[in-house]
Amino acid sequence: MEDHQAVLDLGRGNSLKTFMDQINAARDLGAVFHALAADPWQTPFHDKVLDRLGYPSGEDGRKSRSFHRELIFPEDHPLQEARHAKLSELSDGEVVHSRLRLLAADGSRRWTELEETVATRAADGAPDTIFCQFRDASRQAAIEAHVYQTQKMEALGLLAGGIAHDLNNLMAGIIGYASLAESDLGPDDPPMEAIRTIREAAERAAALTRQLLGFARGGERETLQFDVHVLIKEFIALIKRGIASNTRLTSSLEAPQAVVQGDPAQLQQVLFNLTLNARETMPDGGAMTISTHVADLKGETLGAGSALDPGAYLVLSVKDTGRGIPPENIDRVFEPFFATNEPASGGGMGLSAANRIVRDHGGEIRAESRPGQGAAFHVYLPLVREAADALTSSEKSEWVQGSGCILFADDEEMIRNLTSMQLKRLGYKVITAEDGKKAVE
Repeated sequence: MEDHQAVLDLGRGNSLKTFMDQINAARDLGAVFHALAADPWQTPFHDKVLDRLGYPSGEDGRKSRSFHRELIFPEDHPLQEARHAKLSELSDGEVVHSRLRLLAADGSRRWTELEETVATRAADGAPDTIFCQFRDASRQAAIEAHVYQTQKMEALGLLAGGIAHDLNNLMAGIIGYASLAESDLGPDDPPMEAIRTIREAAERAAALTRQLLGFARGGERETLQFDVHVLIKEFIALIKRGIASNTRLTSSLEAPQAVVQGDPAQLQQVLFNLTLNARETMPDGGAMTISTHVADLKGETLGAGSALDPGAYLVLSVKDTGRGIPPENIDRVFEPFFATNEPASGGGMGLSAANRIVRDHGGEIRAESRPGQGAAFHVYLPLVREAADALTSSEKSEWVQGSGCILFADDEEMIRNLTSMQLKRLGYKVITAEDGKKAVE
């Protein structure tokens, strides 16, 4: 190597072979020397990098320019060209840090981090051979994506909470005044139908507002009894417009009772995560079904390893006709950052988050699939039998006349006026105030 100048210093007493062996023995780490060509797409990735990406040794084309161009995601081509330009002008001791998305042989995306420095120079002093340490940074990239997504959702939550609060007050006023107008009219009065339509439209808008407020609460959980069938119908109405025209969404709500106890907003998030996962497995379209039935689990029907107690459960299932899940991955689908699909935005956290929510509600998610035949996720939730009849047979409450004086405080003038009018009609004397301080003055 008389025409080359060695510039890489490993430190006194360090053996190059020992140094390389230690790096290559570490998990997700590797070290190689590679030549630096004039063309950024003629600087090949070392065989060790390609081996870790799953490309068979000796495969035709592994050294070709087109192969290495296709190996790097198109969005990262400018990064590869910038990396090559920096390496071409590298000073002794300087290190170039790069992170590129590489396409593995199985079609998955692998984030790869590279740390490179000059090992030898040619006779003209230009970098000739590069020493490269590389590692698989896919998990770190997934964590970073999840942190970014969490921060974005927190910001959206604050925005949604503010908007929902204002909308909630407006809807309360519209519904309240419409109800007052209905009470002044007979069932056959001409304006009644129009006023009823206004009230019903405002109630639907109020339901959307409650969903926004539930989203804004984030991890905060409320506990109440509710009918999952009502939640499913509201959810389908909410997302149907956002589903591609080549995807068919249907429901089959066969459970005779569907009352559970928990947080409706969180369980709606479970539905969203499961349907999003189903959609990602059907890039060319397909069919998605949301169904329910009741299962009485005891003994063997609980299943091996189940944490569920014996009893009656509402089973909410989300089925798709997508690619399916390989048998070796079926037990890993709920692991954080594990994804059988290319994650759209959540970094492989959707199913893990859904699983955590369901477990917090005393339930369990079970997955079943065959490659090429779609997948089904079954959510088991403890059924509240004793409350079902009360919820489904509740009647609209009647106005009750009374007497006395009521002090009512609210910062919204419309709500104060509406409540005052309603209470006065029931026979009460009403004093209103803008806030608690003025109420006690």
